[in-house]
Amino acid sequence: MGSAAIVCFVIGVVGVFANTSAALDVIKVNPMSDETPEGFKTMSAGTVVPYTYSATYWYGYNAYAGQFPYHAEINFYTNNYLYKRAGALITLNYVITPASSFHHYFIHGDMLYGYITLGSVFNSTTQWEQTINYTESSIVMHPFFHYTNEDYYNIAIIRLDRPAIQTRYVKPIRLPKLSDTRTYLAMEGTSCGTTKEEGLSYLRNPLLSLSICRQQLTSYTFHDQHYCTDVYRGGSFCNRQCGSSLTVEDENGPVLIGVVDLLFQCSYSYPVRYVRLSAFREWIQLSSDYRFDY
Repeated sequence: MGSAAIVCFVIGVVGVFANTSAALDVIKVNPMSDETPEGFKTMSAGTVVPYTYSATYWYGYNAYAGQFPYHAEINFYTNNYLYKRAGALITLNYVITPASSFHHYFIHGDMLYGYITLGSVFNSTTQWEQTINYTESSIVMHPFFHYTNEDYYNIAIIRLDRPAIQTRYVKPIRLPKLSDTRTYLAMEGTSCGTTKEEGLSYLRNPLLSLSICRQQLTSYTFHDQHYCTDVYRGGSFCNRQCGSSLTVEDENGPVLIGVVDLLFQCSYSYPVRYVRLSAFREWIQLSSDYRFDY
């Protein structure tokens, strides 16, 4: 697959790497085997879905301070780049993200140091921000994950060097209870992220069945460790990042059910894939201080 070298399989018109001067580099990727100049070839022979880019929800809706207090921006420096990913604060000590967020590090082993920004809307207002360092040794990967096949066990937890301080703007999010067996099919999921100077934004999209996602993305894997959402309904979202959260609402507020590990930015043609966190409850509890409710 031509995009295998791209961290978290982010494909589209927005670059995912930034150098130390914060300038964005556009990444060129080879097309998938079933892409054509006219669009994306579907399961139906001879049927082509045209590439459709969003002008309406290009960067989603602007978030206000404290709307997503669990959102975490994950940064790490290598010899040549500052990499920016997303994650979610699940306790005051731990952030969760796809293991593929560190794809470059797996290959080159040149991580110098990292830090996580919490409580920010990333619009030059810094009064609510908390910035906390983390080290290479504080990144805990699922033991079955391997960077050569990021379709399985793509989950990691980062231990912060010091606990975050809980405020209105920084607060951990709940994960699904042990007794929660819902598929969330057709429910509306919210995802937030930031790739531009406009700041943190969000968009809501309904969840799709995995069978539909397999039909729409035949070159990629969808299985019981995944969720996927429909960008055609709800809109395309260019600010979604590797590790951006997927949340649903219940009577007690937002619940984190997934983190992005496959997306095509700014396109209406492809669903977005997320790591399904409920598939890793036991590992999360063993690897962090998060305790699941029944």
